[in-house]
Amino acid sequence: MDKSVLQFLAILFLVFILYLLFKYTVYFFKKNRLQDFSLKVKGSKNGILVRTVKKISSILKKISFIKCKKYNGYARFISSFEDGYDVISSKILCSLFMLVLYVFVSLLYKTNISVIMIIVSLILGYVLLDFYYIYSSRNTNRLVNKDMLGAVIIMNNDFKANRSPEQAINDVVNRKNGPISKEFKRVLEDTNLGLSYGEAFLRMYKRTKIPAALDLSHAFSLYNMIGSDLIEIFDEIEEKIIDNEKFDIQVKSTKVFNRFFKWLFNVLPVFIVILLCVFNERYKALFLGTKGVILISIIVILFIIYIVTINKIVRRYSYDNK
Repeated sequence: MDKSVLQFLAILFLVFILYLLFKYTVYFFKKNRLQDFSLKVKGSKNGILVRTVKKISSILKKISFIKCKKYNGYARFISSFEDGYDVISSKILCSLFMLVLYVFVSLLYKTNISVIMIIVSLILGYVLLDFYYIYSSRNTNRLVNKDMLGAVIIMNNDFKANRSPEQAINDVVNRKNGPISKEFKRVLEDTNLGLSYGEAFLRMYKRTKIPAALDLSHAFSLYNMIGSDLIEIFDEIEEKIIDNEKFDIQVKSTKVFNRFFKWLFNVLPVFIVILLCVFNERYKALFLGTKGVILISIIVILFIIYIVTINKIVRRYSYDNK
């Protein structure tokens, strides 16, 4: 491998470690509530990076063949981003950063600049942020799903106190923190634009793919169409979420149990054969010569059949437990 490639990867790894150290430091100070000494994360729309992203986005919007629809969902993870064009702009900036970093490393160590590495740097930089956005998407949806039960309980208690849907949603926004609060705030924003509560929660379901959001959409749709009792419906939704959480816990415990025994039974025969070869000379001599090759081939075939059988048994057991 070219020396410049190794140097480039080393510098990239160092930048990544420094970024993680910075994020941990910010998290540590915020967690300990040292507001006077904590680092301030710039979220202002006047930041130089945000202004650059906006300028690139304005250029991209004028190019007709560039479509940003599939990146619109990622824009909600950055408060300063408005749509998918901002996401594409951030990917372009990351790509340029990787290129500048490679050129800097090459000049620093006085190595030749490779055209192939320039292309690799641009592609790597463009794709790199996708992993962050995918991780943020899954993590956000996981947190929303985790807090959905609490949000439903808050809304249900508000309905029992004769409060309106708007007051119930506002209560969730004020009493909950994190992604769940932001999602319910977006529901309020959608209703202020003229959408019904059913349509607003349907949009929430399309963003997060959480079944409880779809249940809320159906609940408010029934309420608008036939005047159903929201308290009764929310009692059923609350019970359904609790049952689903219990089921998920059982499935996870079953999967852990199955994975452990599948790994154990797959590795155990190999471990026994290695022990016999090490401590038993006669057994070791069986694998030498032409007869040994035939014997090893037979053992490998039988072992493959054994692994396939064990995996089928484990999968069948998992299916029966569902």
